[in-house]
Amino acid sequence: METSEIAFKLEGSVLFPPSERCLYGADGSVAILTENNLRFLLLLLNGVTEKEEIINQVWKEQRGAVSESSYYGQLYMLRKAFLQVGLKESLIRTIPRKGVQYTGNVTRILWSDHCEKIEEKNHIEIKNNTQKEKKIIMK
Repeated sequence: METSEIAFKLEGSVLFPPSERCLYGADGSVAILTENNLRFLLLLLNGVTEKEEIINQVWKEQRGAVSESSYYGQLYMLRKAFLQVGLKESLIRTIPRKGVQYTGNVTRILWSDHCEKIEEKNHIEIKNNTQKEKKIIMK
């Protein structure tokens, strides 16, 4: 994993580092994304909403036509991944006869900064647990 990459924080709690192809919920839940889910979500987070453009970008390496059911299948799977990590599936809003739109809060973060905070927090927790163990032993 490239630690200097940009990651996304959705709704202030769910982390999405694209290189890991996962959504990480605040409660520790994880949703693994398919390659097409990853591309779809990245497009939505970057403001792409047109159905045709999403289809062209997500399935660009496929030479043949992509069926509407493939598009809707990926959309369904992405919404289910949202539910898995505690996000509302309604954050991906359907725009009739146009496409879809991500309507939630999204913040771009530097993944290395987040990883450093986790390491620091874990170090503090280990230190606190060690101190508690010493107190128990001394009693």
